[in-house]
Amino acid sequence: MMRFHWTALLFALAVVTIPGSSQVTETTPRDKIGFASPIASISGWQVPSGIDRHNYEISRDTSVRHQGLASAYLRSKVPNPTGPNNTFLRQVVGVTDYLNKRVRFSVYAKTENVEYVNFWMQMAGEGGLVMNDDRMANRPLTGSLDWRRYDLVLDVPQGTHQIVLGISLKGRGHLWVDDLRFEEVGNDVPTTAIKSPAEIQAGSAAFIEQYKAANPDAYANQVAGAPAYIKRLPRAPLNLDFEN
Repeated sequence: MMRFHWTALLFALAVVTIPGSSQVTETTPRDKIGFASPIASISGWQVPSGIDRHNYEISRDTSVRHQGLASAYLRSKVPNPTGPNNTFLRQVVGVTDYLNKRVRFSVYAKTENVEYVNFWMQMAGEGGLVMNDDRMANRPLTGSLDWRRYDLVLDVPQGTHQIVLGISLKGRGHLWVDDLRFEEVGNDVPTTAIKSPAEIQAGSAAFIEQYKAANPDAYANQVAGAPAYIKRLPRAPLNLDFEN
């Protein structure tokens, strides 16, 4: 349980490489997660470092797809993955065009014997504070499902510095995703978060204090590097149809 929260905090701190880079970032001893490993080469997207290359495979698929030329897939290579037992695709977007608006992240997905799949959208602010978040905790994908669209809808609160979009496979199975969309929607479209932004921010602040106490130097370095990183973020997500 704690591992999930440390991971979410590191996402929010934005100490990651630029999308498309092959450089792995520095990580803390308690959460050895890096990004942008050459385990896959999907333009615009980041993947975990090589710690899980024996358990999982991430790549493009030109035979199984929703439409167009290709999809992306995440699949387990062993019957019961352990240490770690999850993998993901993610990318980070700037907030210039979305601040104080409501946005929707849509994913078409197909699954085969998956243990647990979720998509996520997170709004991250100064110092790693999570401003708003939906990880589909109340509606994960399990088993085998044909192509279907899944939506995550959140407000982008004042103080948000970046938007994190992700696709996650935990445990066994094979997941395909295709034809993703990220767009502004009206206030008539209901949000999908389980908790309010205020509840999410309060919980995040508590975890940040724990992280700072356990990793003061790492936290200081991460916060110091965040402004330069945020300036380099794309204004919109890249390669949402996995054609590149």
